[in-house]
Formats: sequence, C-alpha cells, structure tokens
Amino acid sequence: MPKKPSISIFLINENQATRADLTASRVVTSIESLATNNANDWRAAVKALVQSAQPLGRRVVVLSNAVNSHLISIPRASVAQMTPDEIDNALRFEVETLSGIEIEDIALVRVEAYDDLSGDVRFWVNVVRESEFNEIADWVKNQGVRTVELAHPAGFGSNSQSSENFRELWGNTAFQFDAKSRKLVEFHRVVASVASDEPTSKFDLGWPNEILGIDGTAIAHDLSTLAELEGWFQSIASQIFENHSGVPILRRKRAASSFDWRPLLATGLICAVLVGCIFHRNWLQTQIANTIQLTEEVALPNARKKRDDTETLKLLEQLKEQESEALRINNELKRVKFFYDNQRDRLAHLLKMVGELRTTEMVVQEFTNDPNGMVVAGITLNGEAAPLLANRLKLLAAPLGWKVSGANQKGQQKMVSGGPWTFQILLEDVGPFESAPPDVVPNTTSPTIRGKF
Repeated sequence: MPKKPSISIFLINENQATRADLTASRVVTSIESLATNNANDWRAAVKALVQSAQPLGRRVVVLSNAVNSHLISIPRASVAQMTPDEIDNALRFEVETLSGIEIEDIALVRVEAYDDLSGDVRFWVNVVRESEFNEIADWVKNQGVRTVELAHPAGFGSNSQSSENFRELWGNTAFQFDAKSRKLVEFHRVVASVASDEPTSKFDLGWPNEILGIDGTAIAHDLSTLAELEGWFQSIASQIFENHSGVPILRRKRAASSFDWRPLLATGLICAVLVGCIFHRNWLQTQIANTIQLTEEVALPNARKKRDDTETLKLLEQLKEQESEALRINNELKRVKFFYDNQRDRLAHLLKMVGELRTTEMVVQEFTNDPNGMVVAGITLNGEAAPLLANRLKLLAAPLGWKVSGANQKGQQKMVSGGPWTFQILLEDVGPFESAPPDVVPNTTSPTIRGKF
C-alpha cells in the first residue's frame, strides 16, 4: 500500500482540476488532473479528486477560483477601537452585497493587505458559503484527513527574491503583490476582451505605473507542463509548511468547540429545583391531611385544638408559598428555554435588520452588552433617523425576545440643525412573556424593509 503523504493540494480552475500529493520534505509523490465542466462547482471537483487510488495526505489544501476575493478598506481610527470579532462583523456587512452570500451563511477569513499609508486599513478577504465549506470539509475529513483548508490560488505564485512587485492572473482577476512583504497591493477584474486562454501571454491591465512601480502587465502561470506543475506545488507546500504565504486561508472549525453548554446546564439546574419543589409540595399536602385527620378523630382541649389550627394555617401558608415559587421557577424555565432556542440566530438577525433599516446618513458604530440586554450605538446626520430606526426595530425585534426602547440621542451642535446626533437604542431581554406566548415558537426570519429616514 502506498505511503500516506503529508499534504495533498488541489488546484481547481475553469477547465481543469489537479491534485498533487507531497511528503514533508516537499517531494511530489503523485500528480493527476481531470477536466471540469463548471468552475463554480468546486465541491464536485474536490470529491472527484478525493476518489483517486492514491491515499490522501493528513492535510488537504483546496485552491479554487470559485473563492470570492475582495479588498475592503475600513477607517484606521475605527479599526483601532474595534475587537477582532467587530472587524469580522463589519467586513461581513460589506461582502454580503459584493458576494451575494447571506450574512448568516458567510465563512470569512482575512489578512491585512499592503499598507498604502492612507487613512484606511485595507483587508484582503476570502469568502465562501459556510454551509457548503463545512459540508465538503466534513466529507473529506471522513476519508482520514486531519485538516481541510480552502483559499484562492493567488499569492502563492512567487518565491523569487526580486525587489519588484509580482502579479498573477487567475480567471478574470489580476492580483499585484508586494515583493518584500508578499502582501496584496491591488487587484483588478479583467474584462473579457483583455483576458486570453494562452497561459504565457501578458495582459494590459491599464494600471498606472505609479501604482505598479513597473509596467502595467500581469503574467498568468504556465502550468501546462509537468515540471512547471511540480515546481508550483512545491512552492505552495513550502509556504504553507513555513506559514509564509500571507494568503487568507479558511480552515474548518470543529463543531464541538462552538457549542455553549452553559444554557443547557442552567436548564438542568432549574429542572432539578423544580422537581424538588414538587416533592416538597406533596410532602406538605400529606402533612396537612394528617393534621386534619388527627383533629377530627381526637377530641382535643381548646388550647391544643387552637395550637393545631395555627399549625395547620402555617402549613397552608407554606404550601401557598411553595406553589408560587414553583410557578416562578416554571416561568423562568420557559424564559431560559426561549433564549436557548433562539440565541444562536438572534444576534445575526439583529445585525441584518439594523443593516437593512439604517440609511446612508447613519453610521452604526457598535453593539455593546448592557445589564438588561444590548445597546445599539452610532451617529447620524438626521435627527429623525435614530427614533425611526428604534420604532421599526420594536416590531421586528419582539419575536426575538427584545423590548426596544426609544432612541436616546444627543446633538453635537456642530451643524445649523444641531447635529450630528449620537444615539443609543436599548434592546432589553424580556423573553417570551412580553413578545410572544411561551408555547409559540417565534418566527426569527426578518422581513426585508427598505426606505429613507
């Protein structure tokens, strides 16, 4: 049986899918190619390459033109105040429109692009559908693979020590990289009349020399020969093993690590307390019945009878208190179950609703935790925009367990109208009791609402 390689690299482009298996010392043990009918159906190509007679490497890296690549800028001052998760969420809002992928199904990975010394931080972002990537990654891992990764093939193409920037052409997109840092400098979509099927041709991109630092052309990789293929795959393996690629690579996350056990443990604790209350209630009822029976069967002196009556009243009061406590705990259990059933998607739906309802005059700066729930904060040039946003959120956020307060805004008095205005909108966690009946599963699908504030 052939020895298991250290890494398998798949290259999937418009017309061909190629697989190379390499050892840890970068020796190519096998290369095979097959024709592809649809460049966007990269998952079918992956499955076809996996079904080879050769064993897969412990690590599988898929490089495909179907990965959405984007260069997105965020103001440097904003990035300095944002956490990594907040940066990812801001990028998701941008690529949702550019890629056509729903925000809740976006799998995103980013690296900082070349610093052009402007007022923005630029990010090279690779995006695919998370459901598609997870499905094919889990399928490949079931074939005995330890790690599955996905990236655009751009950025792996040069190991030269040249001081000039290098450029690559993949499909209809040309990439330019800094020779020293290997970071992405710029990329352009090439029109159909410019692109060519000839892999060794140069393509005029129309980039000015002050941007390129060199002539405005890009060279596509000539991967038509076995020697060129082997050298290219060896270069990729070296960069991946040494973590020097500078390319945003998406890795399959373990599903178990994303599960939050705390709501489940809280639910179990509340159930245990509720069972204890029920047993205690039954014990109190038995005690009351025994007391009443003893009072009826035995003729007690008035003092003894009065004392027993007092004891019975105390027991009845305790029973009433226990029933009230049991009802409170039962309501709390319903509340916890409501949040547990809806917590996975409610934040994503909130981000989507705010993104659809805000206008170009408004900037939502942050989502912060509050002892009572969550606060949406930002700034707007229109004094009516924030109150209108709050009013529209009241209806849409109610099925998700939030009670929306009116917008608390303050004018900065820098404009004739008194603006701009900073605002805060409180979304209070109320659970199912003020938003929906406990026995009704809320509809968490946000309708698309568009309009001008």
